[in-house]
Amino acid sequence: MRATASLVVLLAICSPALAQRDDNERFGRPLMTPDNLADMSLGRFAFCAEARAQATAAKVLQTRLASDEEAKQVRKLAAVNRECSPLYPMPFTPTAVRNALATIAYRRNHKSGDVPPPTPAGTPPPASFAVVPADANGTDQQQGAWYLGAIANCVVFVDPPAVHRLVTGPIDVPEEDKRFAALVPAIGRCSPSDTSGLTVRRFRGYLANALLQHVGDGAKMKD
Repeated sequence: MRATASLVVLLAICSPALAQRDDNERFGRPLMTPDNLADMSLGRFAFCAEARAQATAAKVLQTRLASDEEAKQVRKLAAVNRECSPLYPMPFTPTAVRNALATIAYRRNHKSGDVPPPTPAGTPPPASFAVVPADANGTDQQQGAWYLGAIANCVVFVDPPAVHRLVTGPIDVPEEDKRFAALVPAIGRCSPSDTSGLTVRRFRGYLANALLQHVGDGAKMKD
């Protein structure tokens, strides 16, 4: 309850103009639930911080997913953009912030009609897409993020147009559920274990990050 109340306070003091632009341009008009309040507050922070410090945001997207360097760059982004989030330190993981930034970057650079082509039949997947990263020094949180990141990379390789439609569409509406359902076969092909509990809310940002790398935008981002 305390966390939800904090998010309500955060939303109340966010700029109305920024909130309107955020909802309409990036995420549609989500239903007001505790989970969606968290999504909206994270999205608004990322949108605000990216607009104020694009070079620092770009550095976040150039790091390895769920790495110590990612966390370092996210801390820098938050420190120079405290006005974007009255809750400091932020109640978001560095990877959650990174995935929100990736969603913003992809949606800005690739409109709904700018669909990446399907992967040609018979194309072997890159090794980095097919293998779940292993790191003996990784925390449980890092291992979980790397696992989801590897699945997302594979799903994007299998069906980039379907992922594009999900990432560029509105969130928390029935249409998004249908678009996520269309990805279930690809997710099943890409995961070595049961993913029945994987939700669009949890996986959306990983797909956006993987799609950004797939089309080459992550590598192109410069200071």
